[in-house]
Amino acid sequence: VLIGLLAQEVISRYRKKVLWLVVLVLLGNLLYTYPLIRGYIFRPFQTIGTYFVKVPDYVYAFGAHIKANPTQGSILVTPQTSAENYTWGYSGVTPLVSLISSAPVIFPQYGQNNVGTLPTISTQVEKELLEKDTTVEKNIFGIFGIAAILNRADLSDREPLLEDSFSSDIFDTSQTKSFGEWMLYPVNKELI
Repeated sequence: VLIGLLAQEVISRYRKKVLWLVVLVLLGNLLYTYPLIRGYIFRPFQTIGTYFVKVPDYVYAFGAHIKANPTQGSILVTPQTSAENYTWGYSGVTPLVSLISSAPVIFPQYGQNNVGTLPTISTQVEKELLEKDTTVEKNIFGIFGIAAILNRADLSDREPLLEDSFSSDIFDTSQTKSFGEWMLYPVNKELI
């Protein structure tokens, strides 16, 4: 009650000065939050200083393709990386594939690549792909319902898997789709 009476007395005596103080605080707050609202945020160790990124058209084309032709299983995202850093500017810990489509996606969780010695499902599958052990691949694809592999060539910190590591008895090479820097390799339907 006393604080209210004090505030009323101050406002009535110094009405003009209080009004200027309120306007100054509002303007100061707006100036302070403007970069946050517009996305012009300083990001240490980043080459771009904003969260606004021009997403390439092939990313949207991939999302439209998955929406029009839903997979009968999960999509394994390769190459494996716990943080996504694309050459065109996007970086984050959530795979871009899961942001543009509702298809089930297999990828390592952030920070999971360095935890213990137990490999994640996705890193084990990638390892088997590179070693060309088709019996293990067939078992893993069947158990986890992997219907396709998305090979991304636009990551700045990892090389894409080599195309010759994909065995034709596992992948339906006639159905391979290209989306700019991304290639989608469907798994033979009898393996799912």
